[in-house]
Amino acid sequence: MLTLIIPLAAFWGLFFVSCFRFEYRQALWSKNKVAWTFDALGLLAQGWVIPLLQAFLLLPVLRYFAPQAQSVVDLPFWAAFLLSFVVVDYLYYWNHRTLHTQRLWPWHRVHHSATSMDIFVASRNSLWTHLLIVYVWVHSFSIFVLKDSTGYVLGIALSSALDLWRHSGMRFSSHWEKRIGSILILPVDHAWHHATISEGKNFGANFNLWDKFHGTWEPALKAAFEVGDKDHTLQFKDLIRPIPGQN
Repeated sequence: MLTLIIPLAAFWGLFFVSCFRFEYRQALWSKNKVAWTFDALGLLAQGWVIPLLQAFLLLPVLRYFAPQAQSVVDLPFWAAFLLSFVVVDYLYYWNHRTLHTQRLWPWHRVHHSATSMDIFVASRNSLWTHLLIVYVWVHSFSIFVLKDSTGYVLGIALSSALDLWRHSGMRFSSHWEKRIGSILILPVDHAWHHATISEGKNFGANFNLWDKFHGTWEPALKAAFEVGDKDHTLQFKDLIRPIPGQN
């Protein structure tokens, strides 16, 4: 239930707060039907299809082929949480970097088609790209081998909530951005990753520490900047095919 309740609360909370901003409402109204279709299908895939795939396919497959490995790892609550929220976050950092390589960029390019940042963009992907994300496989395996996965699942839920927040485009006072942004990826930091003029920066999900350690961190411009891939117009066929081009 945690994987459902916390992200849902974050989604509706962020949506409600964001709708007080005129530019946010204007950006939502300006989306065309192709963009809305991609965002809606992405939310459906990430919120329902992937969890169902894990519950009714991946976990049963693991039980069938490796029954002896089920529930063999006994971690305390806090360790299971850190495994999910910190260690898997580091794995995702590298996963995200590989999605920007020449071979995988055509599959990830759909996500960068958004020309404004909002919570609906968080799940925008081609139908197959969801399967290239490390979360699908690592979470399934970890939940399978953990004796008590409660802490781990809480980490999943909080990471999902932060994913929505990271794509929301929200800004805070410089005081709070300085404090929170000393460790966490802020919406403006991730918007800079999506910026039209930015290349190969800010790959982190929850934490910016990985970018800082590996030299891919770059503070966003203080001035306004455009986001989105301007070299391709999103089309319905992009749901099932890679988009040619280089990052």
